[in-house]
Order: sequence, then C-alpha cells, then structure tokens
Amino acid sequence: MNAQGLFYRTMRNSAALLILLMAGLVQPALAQTNGDEPSDQDKAIHYSLYYENFKNGNYSDALPDLQWILQHAPGYPNNSDRNFERAVDLYDSLAVRADSPEQKRAWLDSALVIFDTAVPRLEAVGAEIDAFIWTRDKGRFIQGRRDALADRENEAFDAYRAMYEMDPMRTDPYYIGLLVNGQLRDRDFGGVFDTLDDIIEKRGEDPKITEIVDRTKKYILDNFPEELEEWLYDQIQDDPNNVTLLLQALQVYTDLDKEDEALETVQTLLGLANGEAADQFDDELLTSLYRQALAAYVAAGETEEARDAFQKLQGLGAEIKAQDYYNLGTLEQNAENYGTARTYFRQALNVDPNYTRAKQAIPNLYVTAVVSCGVSDRESKAVYWLIADAFSAAGMGSQASTYLQYAPNAEDIFYTDKWTVGGSTQASYSCRGLTISGTTTVRAGG
Repeated sequence: MNAQGLFYRTMRNSAALLILLMAGLVQPALAQTNGDEPSDQDKAIHYSLYYENFKNGNYSDALPDLQWILQHAPGYPNNSDRNFERAVDLYDSLAVRADSPEQKRAWLDSALVIFDTAVPRLEAVGAEIDAFIWTRDKGRFIQGRRDALADRENEAFDAYRAMYEMDPMRTDPYYIGLLVNGQLRDRDFGGVFDTLDDIIEKRGEDPKITEIVDRTKKYILDNFPEELEEWLYDQIQDDPNNVTLLLQALQVYTDLDKEDEALETVQTLLGLANGEAADQFDDELLTSLYRQALAAYVAAGETEEARDAFQKLQGLGAEIKAQDYYNLGTLEQNAENYGTARTYFRQALNVDPNYTRAKQAIPNLYVTAVVSCGVSDRESKAVYWLIADAFSAAGMGSQASTYLQYAPNAEDIFYTDKWTVGGSTQASYSCRGLTISGTTTVRAGG
C-alpha cells in the first residue's frame, strides 16, 4: 500500500474512533480492560474498526479486529450470528483475491473452521443461531467451491446428512437428493435404503420425494444390479428373518426378473407373516406382500397359489389395481382359459384405460388363441381382420400389418358371397372359452 493509501486508511479508522470518543462510549486507550470479560468499550472499538473495513472491502485490515470479536464477543452487538456470517464472507473474499492456489486454499479452510465453530461458540454464550441453516450452508459452501475443495466434498454430504437428521421435514428435497447421491457415489447401499425408507415414512406424500425414491431405485438397478443383489444377500444371511431386508430383496428380484429368487423370498415372507413375525405386518404391508406374491406366482406359473394371493388381497379390502388384473389375465392365458384371461385384461383397462400392457395383451391373446385352435375354413380366417383391428386399437400398427397377411386372400373373398373389398362384415371366432367377434372391414390381400 502506498503512503497516500495508508494515510486515508488511518484517517478512516481514526474517524470511526473519534465518533465513539465524542459520544462518550470509549476511553482513549484501546487496550482490553483487566479481567476475563472485555469491556463494552473494547467490544465497540474492535467491532467498529472491523466493520468499517469490512463494508469498504478492506478485508485484510478487517481481519484482526473481527478475529478479536469472534474470540471475545462473538454475538456482539445484537446477540446474533452476524459476525460469523461476515467472517465466512471475509475469508471467501480473501480466497478470491489470493495470489496462489495454496493461499486460496488456506483462506477457504479458514472459512470452514468458521462453519464448524459458529454454532457451539454462539450457543455457549446464549446467542441466536440456527444450527440447521449453518449445517446446510457448510455443504453448499463446499459444493460451490468444489474445484478448490475437492478433497473435502464428503463433508458436504455429511453436512446434508446431519441437516436431515436435525429436521427431516424442513430439509428441501434437493438436499435429500444430494445426500442420496453421495451415498450412491460411495456405494453405501445400506445407507441409501435406510434414507429412502426414512423419507418415505416421513414424507411419502410429497411427489418430489416419490420422484427421488423412484429415480434412486432405478439408478441402482440400472447401474449396480450385481452389487445391490450381493449386498442384500449378505445382509439377509446375517439376519434371515429381517422383514425390511426381505421386502427390499423381493423388489430387486422382481425388477431384475429373477423369478426363482423372487418366489423363494415371497414364500419366506408369507411364512413370517403367518408365523413368528406376524406383528410386523399391518394391513398395508400385507397388501403389498400379497400383491407381489401374486406377481411372483404368476411368473412361476403357480396357478392356485396366485389365485389364493388374489383372494387374500380381496379379503384385506385392498384396492385392486390394473396390474393385479393384468397378472391374473396372464395367469389364465397361460392356463389356456382364454375367455377368463380377456375378462381380467378388460378389468385392468376399466381401472386404468391407459394401462399399456393390458391394451397390448388383448390382441396378443387373440393371436395365442388362433395359434392354439387354428382356422378351419375361409370364414374363420376373417378372425385375422379382427386381430388387425385389435392391434390398431392398441396403437400397434406394425403388428396389425403383420397379421393381415394371414387374412383371407383374393380367392377367399371371391368365393365368399358376403364379402366385398372395402365393405363391412360380421366375423366371429371361438377358442377355449373366448369368442372374438365384431364388425370389421374386408381387406384385399392375404
């Protein structure tokens, strides 16, 4: 600093001191009074000197007096955390002005010391401070300067964890997402599941929370299926009757299409639900279990067990979902009860008209029936026009074209009096309890 700059800085500090002297607030001497507790005069002087420099951007000059305040009068003058907030801003600003990466890092580390000491220091003197906000802001500070603080990024996730534990309901979903991402990065699947279970229990009605949970599970299944399965297996080996772990494993096995493992897990859970762990299964959990049991039994072709699981769902007064009806339809189709299968697929669509799997299941069921029973004459081949109509209605145009090649050809149309190309006709076909019938259009081709 040149002589002129030094002169003006001295004059500014002197002016601030002169104002305090004229007001009768301090004595000329700047030394701390005797005793453990500094005098109000000392507090006022150091506060005034640091604040004057701070607000004018003279951070290096402000630092000694601010450090004195933090040490001797942290909540001065209004019993708040304002001095610590300014200390963070000061160190951050000095880091921006630093001449070297090493110096920048030193200033940022000093700011992090402020984050770690603000709450206990102010709580010790009875000053007002929000530990939740300070914990959150430490995480934000580190992440906002990750290039310089890359080796301390774990502390950001630790801060978000601590913040969530302080007040789950107050924690913004954004930070919950960051917390879970940190656990995923470390492949801490146990921590991830604990967090997901906890936030579902506390805030499962929040659509933003639901989105985080669904996205996290999908990410794990897409990227770490083997690690996830191995982790669950090890956990269950250590605690084979842990209902929570078994339910998580069942969901994973179902999503990974591991039918044998899913079925085995379902049977274990049903045994616990009807035995030594019955008190852990309320109606909601039983509903979820029987719904998954239905899916597992259908996949395994266990017809009677699947029907029993469906009856248990009904007995619990559970809302029957489109997926449940679809699973039953699949079961009956596999059992060649084609008429019953279509009834269930239609019930699925009554529950959810946009349920794609049920929409597509009906024309595919028709194909299965025709392959099973065959066509015996020209008129029975008209079923392929109905099948094409069903595929088109399901939004599956390419499949419709595929099956038209099996429809009546020009010769068939010529020898069938009631058919005129482009005209309408009634068609009907029956197979194993299923009748496919309706008005359709006569197409040339085949």
